Amino acid sequence: MKYDKMQEALDNLKDVIIDKYKLLISDENMRVNFASNISFKKGKKFIKIIQGTSVWGFVALGDGLHKGVPYQRGDTFKPASWSAPAKWARGNVLNGDSHWYDWTGPNYL
Repeated sequence: MKYDKMQEALDNLKDVIIDKYKLLISDENMRVNFASNISFKKGKKFIKIIQGTSVWGFVALGDGLHKGVPYQRGDTFKPASWSAPAKWARGNVLNGDSHWYDWTGPNYL
């Protein structure tokens, strides 16, 4: 994946997830462990965000349809399972807004 606006948005997302976690946890070892276990896995239509052994969420790589609902590049979904996003987008990583997610994942609708 070339470094572009999407990569910048994902880097920012990761930083904010870590910052939100740090607000709740005072133990430095837990903070470092949490931060070092966030990763991204690119698929055909979505980027999977993994934290430890859990899926944090999915980010759309481009515009399309998911379960009959249109979505745009950067739209972010809660996980329905390890390999599939839920039906509705919760927010968009490209708009720079962070009110729609927490360190645990995208918020419920």
